[in-house]
Amino acid sequence: MPPLETIPFLRPLQGSADAEIEAAEKSWSEWLAMEDWMVGPRAPDILNGSSMHSRARSARS
Repeated sequence: MPPLETIPFLRPLQGSADAEIEAAEKSWSEWLAMEDWMVGPRAPDILNGSSMHSRARSARS
């Protein structure tokens, strides 16, 4: 790797509250908040229309 290139990384959030995270999730556009990446108690319901709809569209293509 050339000397001026760096490896990007993400640092975990520190000191964030669930309310703050939920507010950020609600403000993201639908494209960014597809919710496929969410895990744990905030994971999307398996019957969530937006996730199922996007999968159905990609299956038809």
